[in-house]
Amino acid sequence: MISLTVMLIYGGGRAYFYVTDGFAVSNITSELTYNPRWNTRPLNKAQWEEVEEALSQPYHYFSKGCQSYVFESQDHQYVLKFIKYQRFRNHFWVDWIGDLPLFAKYIKDKNHKKRKKLENILNGWCIAYDDLKRETGVIYVHLNKTEDQFGTLFITDKMGVEHVLQLDEMEFMIQRKAKMLTDTIHQMMANDEEEGVKTLLVKLLKTILLEYERGISDNDQALMQNTGVLDGNPVHIDLGQFVRRSDVQNPQLMKQQLFNRTYLFTDWLNKHYPELGQYFGGLVVQVIGPQISELKYQVKDHNAIWEGELLN
Repeated sequence: MISLTVMLIYGGGRAYFYVTDGFAVSNITSELTYNPRWNTRPLNKAQWEEVEEALSQPYHYFSKGCQSYVFESQDHQYVLKFIKYQRFRNHFWVDWIGDLPLFAKYIKDKNHKKRKKLENILNGWCIAYDDLKRETGVIYVHLNKTEDQFGTLFITDKMGVEHVLQLDEMEFMIQRKAKMLTDTIHQMMANDEEEGVKTLLVKLLKTILLEYERGISDNDQALMQNTGVLDGNPVHIDLGQFVRRSDVQNPQLMKQQLFNRTYLFTDWLNKHYPELGQYFGGLVVQVIGPQISELKYQVKDHNAIWEGELLN
C-alpha cells in the first residue's frame, strides 16, 4: 500500500511537471538585491521605444531551457526570458538538516556552487547585452529591481493560465526572436539557396572568431541548438554561458575552442548536405591550419565552468 502511494505521488508529480514544464511565477521571482555588477548601459530614445513596444503586448509560453523559461510575444517578434530560480534554491528538507554538523559543510559548499552558477548566468546576460547585442538580438536586460519604470505584463503559461507580472520586481531579458540555424538551412536548401547558405556559414565563422578576438567565449558548445538566424545573420540564442577570458585570444587555445564549437555542426552538415559540410569544414581548416589533424574533440566540462573556473 505504501509503495503504491509513493508511486502515485511520484507519478502525479511527474505528470504535473510534464504539463507545466515546472513553471510557476514563484520560480521566476527572486529576492536578489541591488548589485552594481548587474548595471547595464543605458538605452537611447529609439531603443527605449522598441523596449516599450515589445512590452506593450501579452506573452505566451514558448519553451524552457536549463537556465530560463521563455515566453513569446503576441506578434511573434520577441521572446522574454526569466531565470529559473528554483535551480538555485534548496529543497525544503535541506533547511531541516542544515544545522547538523554532518551535513553543514556539504550544504554550505552546495549553496556556494549554486550562487556561482547564478552569478555566471547574470554575468553572461550582461555580456550579451553590453557587448554582443548584434550577435544575440538582445534589446534589453533588467537585472536590478526598479521602481515605476515598467508596468504590468500579462503572460500565459503552458496550461493556458494567465498571470500578471510586476516587471519592476523581476529580472528578465528581451530578445528578438530568431529562427533555428538548422531549420533555416533546411528551408534555404529546399529553396535551392545553397549560395545563400554558404554566405550564412561564412558569417557564422566570422562571428565566432570576432568574439574570440574580443576575449569573449561562449562556453555552451551546443552550436546547433544555441544558434539562430535573424535578418540573415547568425545569432546566439542561449546567453547564460558567456565569459570574458583573454586566453581565447591565444591562437592555440582559440583553435581548439573553434574545433570544439564546430565539430558536431560540421558532422551534421556532412550527414545532411555533404557539399556544405565540405565547404564549412574547409573554412575551419583555413583558420586552424594543418594543426587540425592533431586536434581532438573535447567535451566541455560544464561542472568546472559552473564551479567558477571561468568566473570573472
